[in-house]
Parts: sequence; structure tokens; C-alpha cells
Amino acid sequence: MSCLYIDRKGLELELEAGTLTLRENGQLSGRVPLHMLEQVVINAEVRLSSSLLAQLAHRGVITVLLASRSEAAAFVTGQNGRTGRRRLAQYRSACDEPTKRRWASRTVEAKVRSEMRLLEFAAEERLSARAPARAALGTLGQILEQLRSGSGLTMDQIRGLEGAAAAAYFQCLTELFPSSLGFQERNRRPPRDPVNAALSLGYTVLFGRAMRAVQEHSLDPYIGFLHDPAHGRPSLACDLMEPLRTRIDRLVWDLFRQRVLRKEDFTSDQGRCLMGKLARREFYDRLEPVMESAGRTLRRAVRTLVRSIEDEGGEAGMEDGEE
Repeated sequence: MSCLYIDRKGLELELEAGTLTLRENGQLSGRVPLHMLEQVVINAEVRLSSSLLAQLAHRGVITVLLASRSEAAAFVTGQNGRTGRRRLAQYRSACDEPTKRRWASRTVEAKVRSEMRLLEFAAEERLSARAPARAALGTLGQILEQLRSGSGLTMDQIRGLEGAAAAAYFQCLTELFPSSLGFQERNRRPPRDPVNAALSLGYTVLFGRAMRAVQEHSLDPYIGFLHDPAHGRPSLACDLMEPLRTRIDRLVWDLFRQRVLRKEDFTSDQGRCLMGKLARREFYDRLEPVMESAGRTLRRAVRTLVRSIEDEGGEAGMEDGEE
């Protein structure tokens, strides 16, 4: 187990001899050794102490706190490494325009490749998806070619190509789900349909993994390459998760087409679509193997970035969504 999902109201969390214990009504409910954990996701009203949060952070465990009836999320992290020299190298690279463009372009390339793989798979799996998938794949292929051959692309052009690819991809993705689910576009804050609610939850957990990978390697999560610095946005963590979003997309599609998730598992609250508790339990069970694989990819990607920024002649590039 690398991630512990807590979704039961009234639990009390304590730390005992290096073990996270869970109690319900004073009775022991479970134990998890801290050395097995990378992330704790809490989506219920529980009791825990500030010292427990401090210990989790000190040991490099990211705690994700979710508000059950909103999209608000908080991430409790530990020290951002102890290597100031590495962060200085990161800042220099982020301020060097050719390095920034190279990293941003390769990140978008990796994302587009992962989007194309999912659409190619969808075209094989669903006859009705073949025409929209082929249309989207044509667009994505052209964008990929521009990224590969466009060494002189500006940051605005790179981001524009990323946006155009995302638009074509999501236009096809909506065709994979039954119309009864109401999934017509990507929306958030709040998600307004079951598919977007599931995507948002998965992306939030993935973001936590990206934050942990950055923290492990003494980098600054707020200084990215594709995403510019913005108030409250950990831009580097956002960069790192972009090529891995399709893993969440594939998982959500699988869960709906296998009817593990169904429309009746969701409710609407003032325009916000909410996933029910039993459905969340199924979702977390299926999400965990995806997150373990994503965690390995993220660590490799961060190590690649570290080598690049510490060696001025190094090559920067993000791995795509394939193991």
C-alpha cells in the first residue's frame, strides 16, 4: 500500500510506534506502518492531531484533505528538500528561455502522445468512436509534428498547441460515454456531471503524487516550465502531471463502461455533481494501482529534470503516460 484512503466519518487517527492507527468508537479499526505510505487521502470528517500531520509531513507522506461537498482540497507537505543549490539551478533553468521552451515543448509532446494512445485504443474498442477518434487523431498528429519540428516555437505557441490538442481530445472523449451521463465538455469548480466529478477526484489525487515527487527531490513545486508561476499554483507539479492525466481518463472510462460507476451513484447539490460514498470506495480501490504506476513515472521524470538542470548540457523532457 502506498496510499491510504480514509472515507469513513468519525474515525480517529493516531500515531503509535511508527504506525498509523485508525479507531472507530474507541475500537481499533486498522493499522498501517508509516514506511509503507506515500500519500493519505482524507475525504471524511475525522479526528487527528497536528502532531500526526507533522509526523506524516516529516516522513515525506503527502496528506490530501478533501471537502466532501466541494472541490476544495488542501495538501499538507513536508520540507521542500534540503538542497538549496538544486533549487537555485532550477530557478536558473526556468529563467533561461531556450531551456524553458524545450522542457515545455517536450511536456506537451508527451501529453499529446498519451492522448493519441488512448484514442487509438478507443477506436479499436468502440465502433461508434472510430470516426471521431480518427478525426481527433489527425489533429493531434499534426500538432505533434509541429512540436517536433518547431524548435523556434514561442511559449505562447507551445501553450496554444497544447490547448488545441486538449480541445480535439476532449471532443472525442465525450463520445466514449453514454449521453445520459451529460458529459459534453471538461468542466470543474464545480464538476457538473458524473464523468467530470470522477475526473476531478482522480486528478486531485494524481496532483498529490506529483507534489510528493517534487518534494522528494528538493525542487520548488511553484517554479515550472510549461505553466508560468501564478499565485497559489504549484506550476512544476502541474507540468509533471500533464502527460499522466490520460491514465485517469482511461480509468474513468473503464469504470463507467464496466458499470462499476453508474449515473445513480451520483447526486447533484446546487449544480455540483457529487460521487456517493460506496462509489468512492470502488473508485479508490481501482485508482490505487494507477497511482502506484504513476508515482514511478513521476519519480523518473523528476530525476530526468534534476539531471538536466544540474548539467547545462543535459536534455530536458517529460515521460509520457506509458510505463
